[in-house]
Amino acid sequence: MTAWMLFRHAVLIVARNWREALKISGVLYLVLALFDLTVSLTVSKQFADGGMGEGMENGEIPLSMLPLTDILSMIVLVAAYTVISLWIAVAWHRYVLLEEMPSGWLPKWHGSAVGRYLMMSLMVMAIVLGAGMCVALSVTITAVFAPPIAVFFGLAGMLFVGALFYRLCPVLPAVAVGESLPLREAWHQTRGLFSSIILLVLLQFMLMLAIQIPVVLIGSLIPFLGLLAQIAASWFLTLVTVSLLTTFYGHFVQERPLAD
Repeated sequence: MTAWMLFRHAVLIVARNWREALKISGVLYLVLALFDLTVSLTVSKQFADGGMGEGMENGEIPLSMLPLTDILSMIVLVAAYTVISLWIAVAWHRYVLLEEMPSGWLPKWHGSAVGRYLMMSLMVMAIVLGAGMCVALSVTITAVFAPPIAVFFGLAGMLFVGALFYRLCPVLPAVAVGESLPLREAWHQTRGLFSSIILLVLLQFMLMLAIQIPVVLIGSLIPFLGLLAQIAASWFLTLVTVSLLTTFYGHFVQERPLAD
């Protein structure tokens, strides 16, 4: 029941505040979509060009053979993509938790909060990736001796890594609103939620399928409409994910009720 209430609350936040969501993230997300398209086209072009070169198998291009300008361009694109993504996340956290209303079609820039959000995100991801590598190593070793058990370990490990992320995630909305929440405290505040987190991950997956399947069908019939639908679907799913992080912090740390 807790998982469903968290999931429902996060979806309703986006659905009921879609006008504010568009003001906060609409323009920025279109920029992100352009970045995605630019990176995809750049990579595709490099692979296509590499496929025509001598001695390059399967169109693969070593990074050392890419022009310096292309490498710098990719670095700039990735950096800009990261900053804009964090800008959206911080602005949405602040809107939901502090009722910081957008005044135009771009949210207010909170540089220090974005910087702290980046550092905390890297810290959380380092922990999650470290746990994921340990799981992958144990699965690989087990697969040599007992493949069926390795499958079980793999599934259990994926659930563990997902639970680990959600138990640490309240630190992200905290830094967005200027609060200090140590990782140990976030872990303490989300204790006893393993089964709820598993169900929550499954609900997210089901929502993604429910949205992406029609998008793929539209794209197969009318590619241009499919592209627009994909952008809209990705925008919605992104905001739902950020809203889930916000809801975790608001409910388990600030003890806010999950009101309808």
